[in-house]
Amino acid sequence: ADLYRRLVDLFRSATTESLSQLGLAMTARDLAAAAGVCHKLASSSANVGALTYARELRRLEQLCTAGDDAKASELHDEIQAAHPALLDALLNLTLRATA
Repeated sequence: ADLYRRLVDLFRSATTESLSQLGLAMTARDLAAAAGVCHKLASSSANVGALTYARELRRLEQLCTAGDDAKASELHDEIQAAHPALLDALLNLTLRATA
């Protein structure tokens, strides 16, 4: 339980920074940089068990790699919006594990 809690804490801080980087890349229309951030975020998400979130990040990575700016931008907005709920869900899991 302690290890998982530490992983979630690391995930929270790392993803907050990475999502900021992703947002900057998307705003600049730097899809290559955005794809790289997505790749890293997807791996981190999978490590804490956020498999659906990881799958969507991989899909965004593919859209960025393909140069589909419109669909990538739309999915990016969805991923950003889902992040707070994901953090809440992970926090609830760590609280239950330590109870």
